[in-house]
Amino acid sequence: MPIFFVRLPELLEQLAVGKTTLYARIKQGTFPPPVKFGERVSAWPEHEVDTVVNAYMRSATKEDLQKIKEDLHAIREKLEDKSQYVFGF
Repeated sequence: MPIFFVRLPELLEQLAVGKTTLYARIKQGTFPPPVKFGERVSAWPEHEVDTVVNAYMRSATKEDLQKIKEDLHAIREKLEDKSQYVFGF
């Protein structure tokens, strides 16, 4: 199954937040960090963004969001076949 990515401008628009807020959430552990593809290229797996947005819509607590982020990170770490990445950005 291919993995699609969301770049920063689209992510900020989808979340309706600013860059400072997004990176504060990443630092707090309530939003997953981006995947780095190079020195100046990073993006977020679309399914991870969707998972966190759905949690926000359910009014998830900070602890819930941190657990979701940890679970998503563990899944990302297990992904060995990088050929599934779709670079459609």
